[in-house]
Amino acid sequence: MVATTALVEKAVALEGKVADLIAALIPTVAIGAPSAVYAKTGDSVDFGVTYTGAKTINLTADDITIGGAATATKTVLNGTTATPTVRVTGFSGDGALTISVAAGKSSNAKLGVDLGAGPSAVVAVDNTLPLTPSVSPSSATYNGTRSMTFAQNSTVDATFKEFRYTTNGTAPTSCSDGTASSTSYTAAGTANQTIKIVACDQLGHMSSSSASATLTYDVTAPTLIVSGPSASSAISTATITYTVTYTGADTITLAASNVTLNTTGGASASKAVSCSSATCTVTLTSLTGNGTIGISLAAGTASDLAGNLSLAAGPSATFTVDATAPTISFTSISPTSPGTSQTPTVTLAISEASGTSGLRLFSESGCTSSIATAVTGTSGSNSVATTSLTANATTTIFAKVTDVAGNASTCTSMVSYVHDSTVPTVSSVSSSTANATKMIGDTVAVTVTFSEAVTVT
Repeated sequence: MVATTALVEKAVALEGKVADLIAALIPTVAIGAPSAVYAKTGDSVDFGVTYTGAKTINLTADDITIGGAATATKTVLNGTTATPTVRVTGFSGDGALTISVAAGKSSNAKLGVDLGAGPSAVVAVDNTLPLTPSVSPSSATYNGTRSMTFAQNSTVDATFKEFRYTTNGTAPTSCSDGTASSTSYTAAGTANQTIKIVACDQLGHMSSSSASATLTYDVTAPTLIVSGPSASSAISTATITYTVTYTGADTITLAASNVTLNTTGGASASKAVSCSSATCTVTLTSLTGNGTIGISLAAGTASDLAGNLSLAAGPSATFTVDATAPTISFTSISPTSPGTSQTPTVTLAISEASGTSGLRLFSESGCTSSIATAVTGTSGSNSVATTSLTANATTTIFAKVTDVAGNASTCTSMVSYVHDSTVPTVSSVSSSTANATKMIGDTVAVTVTFSEAVTVT
């Protein structure tokens, strides 16, 4: 078994040496690189062929095979020399093209003929115009610089070389016109531009039409208007809003951090922002202190497509934060009590002006049963007429006032009023003086009893 293995190994080695010997004894042929890697109709491409170890050579056009998707015409120059040339012309179609050289076109005096060669390196044949390219964006504004991206159409041209573009609105007329770019153009300057773009391939073909884009130079910043507050005054539990309206903005980034509170008197608030389309709402809650609050907005809370940023806005109109409830005190009632009028007028003093219809009179301590038409009170003295008190009864009159901000006083007792419309009667008349004839100047004691307390005039 060992002897057999050794014999096999020797046979394999001998076979390799024989192959090397045959290779050294037969002629060889090689195809050089094409004179051009791209070709179109009307072009001529040469392939150099080299024979080695040949005594006789006879290469003709019939010995050349054209391979690939494209077609062409072939001729052979110097076909009986060691370095013939295969010339390919008359290209048609699109795609790869190669050549191969048939075997047996050369021989020597030793073992015989060559084994042929090929296929060669590829020549890309292109007889089709590039498609019209695309550009993005096709319309834009800019301030400073703006990048435009070029792209081949949906069908990618294998022989694509570059884009050519102009910025004056006139399309390039050839693949040597305009400016070359492989991917994009960055606009700069201070003028409007109309860009025309064509596609060119390696063979100088230019797309039959151009893509177009317009750039508008824009230095106008977005504008914004801040409304007044939703109320002129507010208590601590109130919510106050401001409306911010943007014009000419493509992106709005307003946030609470961009809002500055302008305050007096130690007033303060929590702030929040919400936006929808071109309108934002600034909401102020958790009001504290006694003073005024307004807002200002930072610059740069909006931008347009050209990159222009909005300016700052404010200060806005302010509103008053009022956390102090008003006070109320009794001054007088007319007519005085008791009285025959069921609609006496109460005069009282309040520490600050009331809101609309904010000063009211009631007939009980809960201040729910109204006995007067509500009025808008002024700071200081105010007179309020009651509507109809209970007849021939005592009514305790209470008052309550709510200020402009919405702070309410306590329900405060003002006065008790007695209405009396009953005429007093004489219940009895008596005298402690005995019956007798009296002279002028004599005193007679007479006692008169009435049905109620009276004032004798």
